[in-house]
Amino acid sequence: MRDYGKVFTRFWESDDMRSLSDDGRMLALYLLTCKHGTIAGCFRLPNGYVCEDMQWGSERVAKGFLELSRKGFATRCEVTNWVWIRRYLEQNPLENPNQRKAAVKLILTVPVRCAWGSEFLDFCADTLGIDPNGDEFGNRFERVPQPLLNQEQEQEQEQEQEQEKEHSCGSTDVDPPAKSDPIPYSEIVAEYNRTMIGLPKVREVTAKRRTLMRSAWLASDRRRSMDFWRSYFAECQDEPFLNGAGPYREPHASWRPDFDYLLSAKVVTRVFEQAMDRLEREAE
Repeated sequence: MRDYGKVFTRFWESDDMRSLSDDGRMLALYLLTCKHGTIAGCFRLPNGYVCEDMQWGSERVAKGFLELSRKGFATRCEVTNWVWIRRYLEQNPLENPNQRKAAVKLILTVPVRCAWGSEFLDFCADTLGIDPNGDEFGNRFERVPQPLLNQEQEQEQEQEQEQEKEHSCGSTDVDPPAKSDPIPYSEIVAEYNRTMIGLPKVREVTAKRRTLMRSAWLASDRRRSMDFWRSYFAECQDEPFLNGAGPYREPHASWRPDFDYLLSAKVVTRVFEQAMDRLEREAE
């Protein structure tokens, strides 16, 4: 338990902080200075701790974390209650080998089931110069999505495979000519990477992913707009099962959604229809 936390004066001047609500700024300031914080910028923080320290209700705390997650300031795993201040180590670099050793020990205490564990390990590999595949870490976090969780999701996977076969049948073109293919692939990918901060980043637009995006875009008129996809990924980020927070049942507790899963026909339709139902109820 630390006695103090460092906050730079530019905290109040940065565009990121100025774009937050008052509650968002106060929660960000709390994360940087609370007694639960660590030298690695990751720590366990149950709702009760925040509610007690800030004298907030649990709903207010949840909304604050959601805002910080959307802005990319901090990510919290709803399953393990661990928080990661995403740029903490960039702004508070370790000063000596002893601090590095302490940070490595802290990384090893992050629960295996933590939704952001593998991404955090990748970040630390670059920032701290550690080998995520070395003896210290081994397979600390599952880095490859596991099979889907239940029969319904297995059926979704089969449907995706069938769709891919249908679209690829009789065609060998991986990249159709730009004039005949108006789908904004790069914009959809960029919106996913920007919004779904707890899921694996898309680093390569493969033929399969182009097929998924094309099918989803052309499925209905209302989907042929980036406004739809911005709203869609925002809805996904709000849903724990789709944003990587889970919980996920054994034996697939380490499985996480990814871009391909979120672009599957059944998932897009379900999320959209649930959002429309909610909006109708709120309007009543």
